[in-house]
Amino acid sequence: LLLVAVWLASRRDLGRGLLGVRPGPARAARWLRSPLGLAWRLQRGLLAGWVAGLAVTGLVVGAITKSIGQLLSQNRALAHVFAHLGGSTGLVNAYLAAMMSLLGIIVSSYAIQALLRLRAEEVSGHAEPVLASATTRGRWAASHLSLSLLGPAAALLAAGLGVGLGHGLETGHPAQELLQVLPAAAVQLPAVWVLTGVTMLLVGALPRWAALSWAALALCLLLSLVGTALQLNQSVLGISPFAHVPLLPGGSLVLAPLAWLALIAALLAAAGIAALERRAIPTP
Repeated sequence: LLLVAVWLASRRDLGRGLLGVRPGPARAARWLRSPLGLAWRLQRGLLAGWVAGLAVTGLVVGAITKSIGQLLSQNRALAHVFAHLGGSTGLVNAYLAAMMSLLGIIVSSYAIQALLRLRAEEVSGHAEPVLASATTRGRWAASHLSLSLLGPAAALLAAGLGVGLGHGLETGHPAQELLQVLPAAAVQLPAVWVLTGVTMLLVGALPRWAALSWAALALCLLLSLVGTALQLNQSVLGISPFAHVPLLPGGSLVLAPLAWLALIAALLAAAGIAALERRAIPTP
């Protein structure tokens, strides 16, 4: 494939493809005449790729759950690690809870990537013609923020469906496994939204440092994978929003931490939009 790509690149014109691109329609569709429609048009390919990838990943995770349970029952050290990652109510439930938490952190990558499109549009100069119209900065930012909030929900739903179906086909009870796994996927969403809020705040208040949102994600991943295994103090582990997510399946559903995470995410996002409305655009 690499050799074919090099050969094709050597035969085409710079900036053009071997296959001609058909011109689009002369007038935009009605749904494309709003900031949200434009944001959807710019990011729909990214979202589709993430949803498809999470669905396939979920199927793989679910399909090996049964064999993982057998492996954990034979390996006390590995069982101890998963018990710390996902709770101690059954090894299979601990494995599923740990994997759903990990998938939640992975989905956060999409949320950050989608919201950083705001900064990319600003730096490239594409935001200027949009803001030169009647579109306000708040509506422009909210359009991309909406996709960063709803997109992870779709990706987590795809992951939960994949895990539930993969595990259910192995056990012969797909409906039962879906009812267990889907709530475990849903409770990850408020924690993902916190990282979305952090990204929005950085884009709005500290645009030159917007890439630090990836550092926040890396910290959450490090605390989830290494911090729990090292049995760090709970005050340190609590830095990650995913440390406050109920451990499902197997644990009890507590709504208060999820409500607090959603509130924190909303405050961070609102502060980011307020800062964006007051600073200069573009900021190189």
